[in-house]
Amino acid sequence: MVLNLGKPKKKKKRQVCFTLDEELIREMEEIREKTGVSVSTQIELKLRGYEIIKKEK
Repeated sequence: MVLNLGKPKKKKKRQVCFTLDEELIREMEEIREKTGVSVSTQIELKLRGYEIIKKEK
């Protein structure tokens, strides 16, 4: 059975401002250099409960 729900709804985004610890910023910048995942995307993922981890081979 195939369930077609149509186009996904776009969630409305709102700009906010907050202060982050310098160490956290450094860690996120290192992750950005290694993975290409932007700092803003990392923040969004963290706010949603995700972690960025290195996958062992």
